[in-house]
Amino acid sequence: MTWPREHTALLLAFLGILFVFPAKTMAKSSQLNTRLGIVSGRYTGPVEGNFFVPNAIDVEFCLFLKPHKTINFRSLLALELPEAKPFYTYAGIGIRHYLGSSGLSFNRSENGFNLSSIPTKRYYIGYDIGISQAIVKSYGTVLQAVSLMLDVGVTAGATYQINGRLGIDLSVGASAAFGFSSVGSVGAIWRAMIGTTYTY
Repeated sequence: MTWPREHTALLLAFLGILFVFPAKTMAKSSQLNTRLGIVSGRYTGPVEGNFFVPNAIDVEFCLFLKPHKTINFRSLLALELPEAKPFYTYAGIGIRHYLGSSGLSFNRSENGFNLSSIPTKRYYIGYDIGISQAIVKSYGTVLQAVSLMLDVGVTAGATYQINGRLGIDLSVGASAAFGFSSVGSVGAIWRAMIGTTYTY
């Protein structure tokens, strides 16, 4: 039995309604992270295979629920060039915790005095869950074994803040993927990425 793509779209829309709107009402600020980097994966089970993509793109929208905590909505595309073969795509949600300092800058003016605090270095850890689709194995240039998977992962990273809004972000992560379509393989995914972060 194959999992229709329409079901994936409906599931992601439901998750958006379930999490985005309540989180937005509680959010103190928001942040956009865009990164480029390396994604590698290995699959075992009925079908075995692996991939390595050195030019993946990761986009993450974060809502600060507290100065030390965000809820994140992340999408990742590992596209092999020049064939434009999407070895791994992911969409999901997660939580990040900032360690040792606030994840937010502070700026307040009162009675002619201006007080601001911008954390120069921010460190975070977190976890996420989502749906991924992967090319588990290629049979020549056309035929491929593709699996839809439940993806559960952890993330760690550091941000160097250039100013109150713009920063440089380094992120590493790993996840386990469990196939629930006709190709029921199990996978392990690793990623290392660098990019920018912008706080609104």
